This record gives sequence, C-alpha cells and structure tokens, in this order.
Amino acid sequence: MPIPLRVPITVQVGNRKGPRAEASGQLEEISKRGALFLLDRQLGIGSRIVLYVHCDHPAQGRVRICFPSEVTKVSAAVGVENGTQWETAVRFRGRHTFLLDAVSGVN
Repeated sequence: MPIPLRVPITVQVGNRKGPRAEASGQLEEISKRGALFLLDRQLGIGSRIVLYVHCDHPAQGRVRICFPSEVTKVSAAVGVENGTQWETAVRFRGRHTFLLDAVSGVN
C-alpha cells in the first residue's frame, strides 16, 4: 500500500561511459516495492538510478535515504507551475526492505 510522502528527492542517473547526471524533484508516494515522484528531467524506462529521499528527522536532523531503483513508467505531469515536470515511477532493486519505522516522525 503506497504511503503519501511529500519530501524533496534527488536522483542520480548512472552512465557507464560518462559522468553521472543528477536531477531533483519531489516524492509523491512510496511503498515497500517502489516510489512515485515528480522530476525536473525525463528519464528513460528501464534506466537504473539511485533515488535519494531527503527527510527531516526529529532526533537526527536532515537524513537521506538511498534506494537503488529502475524506472518503470514516465509521463508528463499536468498542471505543474514551474516548467515541465515528469511523473516517474520506479521499482526498488536489491534485497532491502523499506521499513515504515524508518520514516516515523519525519516531516
């Protein structure tokens, strides 16, 4: 079941033959299997990325949670004020589990 969580994100796009690119946006939803977010650049379906979710934790201050991911869906967002944004869905890669306790108390 997706959890609505509106926090800033950054995405690192890997490129085997060149430098890594970075994009920024806002997380919309997260679940144990993946996430949905708005991004300031279009990614290709199948792209392997690292999603960084930035949260304010009451005890630890600013924290960054890392999710290796694969892009599964991309579409132009409707009604976005500051230029084109891309609604992007990803599936988490690897054997980690997203724990709800990790985000308890974050804003």
